[in-house]
Amino acid sequence: MMQSGPQWFIPRRLVGPVVVVLGLALMGAYLTAEPNARALVEAFTLVGTVLVKNRMGPGRLVVMIHRHGGAAVAVGVVLLAAWRVGRRAGGWLARRGTGVGLERLVTRTALGLGGVSLAMLGLGLAGLLGFAPWVIAAGLLAPGGSGWARRRRSGGPVPWVFLLPLGLLLLTDLVACLSPEWFTDGQTYHLALPERFLLTHKVPILPENLLSFLPLNTEMAYAAVLAVARALGAHGSVAEEAAKMLNGVLGAGLAAAVTLVALRLGATRWAAAGGMLLFVAMPLTAVENEIAFADNSRALLETLAVLWILPVGRRRGSLALAGVFAGLAMGSKYLSVISGGALVVVVAVWTGRLPWRFLLVATMTLAPWLVRNALAGNDPVYPFLPAVFAPLRYTGEELVRWMADNRHYGLTDQTFGSWLALPWRFCRQLNEDAFGTFGGHPLLLTLAPLLLMRRGWTRAAAAVLVVFGIGALAWSLTSELARYLLPALALWCALLGWGLARLEGAVPRSRALVAGLLLFWSVPAGLLRIHHRINLDDTYGVLGEALGAGSDAAVRARRGFGPALDALPPGDLLFVGEDRPLGARRRWRAASVYNRSLLKTWAAESADARRFLLKVRQGGRFTAVILNGGMFEASQARGPGFRLTPRELAVVNPWWKRLAVAWRLPPWTGYAVR
Repeated sequence: MMQSGPQWFIPRRLVGPVVVVLGLALMGAYLTAEPNARALVEAFTLVGTVLVKNRMGPGRLVVMIHRHGGAAVAVGVVLLAAWRVGRRAGGWLARRGTGVGLERLVTRTALGLGGVSLAMLGLGLAGLLGFAPWVIAAGLLAPGGSGWARRRRSGGPVPWVFLLPLGLLLLTDLVACLSPEWFTDGQTYHLALPERFLLTHKVPILPENLLSFLPLNTEMAYAAVLAVARALGAHGSVAEEAAKMLNGVLGAGLAAAVTLVALRLGATRWAAAGGMLLFVAMPLTAVENEIAFADNSRALLETLAVLWILPVGRRRGSLALAGVFAGLAMGSKYLSVISGGALVVVVAVWTGRLPWRFLLVATMTLAPWLVRNALAGNDPVYPFLPAVFAPLRYTGEELVRWMADNRHYGLTDQTFGSWLALPWRFCRQLNEDAFGTFGGHPLLLTLAPLLLMRRGWTRAAAAVLVVFGIGALAWSLTSELARYLLPALALWCALLGWGLARLEGAVPRSRALVAGLLLFWSVPAGLLRIHHRINLDDTYGVLGEALGAGSDAAVRARRGFGPALDALPPGDLLFVGEDRPLGARRRWRAASVYNRSLLKTWAAESADARRFLLKVRQGGRFTAVILNGGMFEASQARGPGFRLTPRELAVVNPWWKRLAVAWRLPPWTGYAVR
């Protein structure tokens, strides 16, 4: 008679203790090493100082509601509209629901939010973004009842023992969301571009900002929230908070999706929640939830595509729904083509034929961005194939330099040995330098043997492993930027939850041992994720903003030139040597650090000073200029393609001499156009 169950390499009664002891040993090494030991003390001290200074009490809660209430309402309106729209679309694409309330909530809301993003794109292409709040309000009136009464009650997806650590970890992320955007990417394009789109009512490609060539589904969702926030009277930094809150909600949805994939694989509620807690406790998750990136959105959509591919052949419409999510993910970041290709391989192996329905639906969902970028930017798949489509008009030498600038995390000195050690380095890194931001934690590797020791791999589990493996391999051979690995990490934690389920059924007292391990880790993880914001010297301000102690004027002051904008004449604003226009609150043009400056572009195309002046007037009705002298000088050192030649300087100088200095706030100088 064949023996059933897992075949352990050591006696079963020792498996649980070995896992716990190994986990404690690795976590101990992680927490006692520099800089984490110091970080724990600093985070504890910082939180205590902020709480005491702000005099926590009922009055403080009133102040917080007054400060953040408008942003929270805006997010709620957009999400409710998205859920209403997604409920109708989801009912058409997958007519047989699972009966699990959490799965229906996450699936329909994500689907509807994708629809909102594409609707915003359509309005922008038509020059009608000013009507966005009305379109979103119409979504609230989408037909159909709630449908909640038909769900099968299962006692909730998260056991009570995990609610406290999960709540504490998510609370730290919520605190970080209740503050204006401070990260460069958000100030350059994630929030700056949606703000500009709303100001002009259009969604153009800006030749001077290569980031506008990208598919921007996530940014269009941010634009929807910004539009509603402004319609409700929340402007400035409070509107930015609304976009960050939406990103935090997407992070919570991603954590829920990890749980759902583990449940679909056959994990118990306890084990699936354990895998989800492993994911939420990553330092990388904290970074993703506090900054208006596109990674949470992309990872959520990719994970839902995997979720809906697993029951293929058993539910009508599931393959099409997976294709929609894959297309929406690629419309958020083209890197999602990796997971989409992996899903095609999986389904082709399962069915013995190419999944044309999946491919067709995914392509149709992505098509609006492909068409927009092909017509407006001459490159439908930027940033891929830049040498073929030449959207930046760089020379071969400049293109090589540009590609080198975008491949600097881990690959410059990568060896075969360092590549093999990549999982270990990623899970125990003690700083943000190696992978562009913080990474994982030791438990991601400690619990990996649970999968190696497990017998009876199902087809679904093998499929998740294949998608994870392809994503992780592609990541390891390209940028090694930690946040690009987020979708693969979500699948890995779902697999760990599936592994915990087998441990739970085969090893005595394993549930208590592993639960204790996860609870133990959540406390320092919460403190560390707070400390990770100190690296930008902004944690104190972030916590103060969350508690309602900040003001819009203070936010503008922290952005360098901020309030000084009011001293410049009203009208269009030209940034020179500065690519962070978020908060300008007027129409602007600014070249990214990867592009030639507008002055260089216009001067190169002008035969004389008169022609240059005409180019400037065609570029915008500029009444003011802000110069970042340091960044402009740095751009001049990037190479001959970026440096103003003597002839070009002679063309520019007559116009520049007509500018009047309005103020100086080094490194910025404000000019009025005369």
